[in-house]
Amino acid sequence: MIRTRTKFYGNTDMEIIEDSEAPTAFRTDQNQYHLRCEVCDEVNYVSETFLENFNEVLEQGFDNPFFCTECEQEYEELEYEA
Repeated sequence: MIRTRTKFYGNTDMEIIEDSEAPTAFRTDQNQYHLRCEVCDEVNYVSETFLENFNEVLEQGFDNPFFCTECEQEYEELEYEA
C-alpha cells in the first residue's frame, strides 16, 4: 500500500482519488468530512470518495495513513535527504 496525500493505491478495486478531490484545511462544497493528520493532528476536510477510500485502508489493518499537505511535504523532504 502506498499512501500519498491525494491518492491511495493498493487495492485494484479502490478508486483513485483525483487531485480535484485533494484535502483542504477548510470545509468546501465537495470536502465536507474531516480527517486528522497522523503527524500534527490538524483537521483537514475531504470528499466523500476520499473518506470511503481512507476507511477501506483502515479496514485493511493499516494505521492512520493520512498526512496533511505540510506534513506530507516534510516527510518527502526527509525521505529525499536520507
